[in-house]
Amino acid sequence: MIFQSTKSEDKLAAETVKQLPLSSRQKLCINPAVARLGSLSAINDRCTELQQSKSKEKCPFMPSAENLKQTHEFRDAALATIPDIEDLHRIGKDLQVCPYYASRTAIPGAEVITLPYPLLLQKSARDALGIKLEGNVVIIDEAHNIMDAVANVYAAEICLSELRKARQMLGIYVKRFGKKLKGENRVMVAQIGKVVESLSECLNGQLGAKVGLIFPLVGPTRLTSSRASKASSMRTPC
Repeated sequence: MIFQSTKSEDKLAAETVKQLPLSSRQKLCINPAVARLGSLSAINDRCTELQQSKSKEKCPFMPSAENLKQTHEFRDAALATIPDIEDLHRIGKDLQVCPYYASRTAIPGAEVITLPYPLLLQKSARDALGIKLEGNVVIIDEAHNIMDAVANVYAAEICLSELRKARQMLGIYVKRFGKKLKGENRVMVAQIGKVVESLSECLNGQLGAKVGLIFPLVGPTRLTSSRASKASSMRTPC
């Protein structure tokens, strides 16, 4: 929670406190095609893809010059009451404007901002939102969880099936470009292979699975040989 210092001392004491809750795309997305993806990472990735200039598809709810009126109406509605996340989602849906991005327009006028740990702890996230900690009061609820929150901000989830796909893709890459790789690039590919191998062995061990060695092909010596393209026959686990 952040209390922002504003020049509101001369306003009427009875005026409602301008409070704004911020949340993730997973909680605020109103695009059915994106929201139904379910997981936070999938929603974030798809939302980002729709904003790319080269993307043929665009999200119709993104704040823009075309829906500027609705964006301003969202801002005013959010600051007129003390909303929760569900309220912001409803307001955005009613106005047909993305509450995740439209809520940012209300930040400068808010006196109290509530937000999840990841948005508070990452400077890049705060900068994107236009939130500054200097000169403001920061209150951390459930502070005994702060260490886990910090660890989670910089953590990533990966499953064994993704590692298998990565192994297969790297094998295809080596088969196609192995002869063209320079020394430094060969070493980097080998390092990637070792990381995937180590992670896979760790997960296999936890799952009690018996899977053969994953990377017989990505050692620097193997990659520098003239038969590098033939060395990409990675064994696939059953």
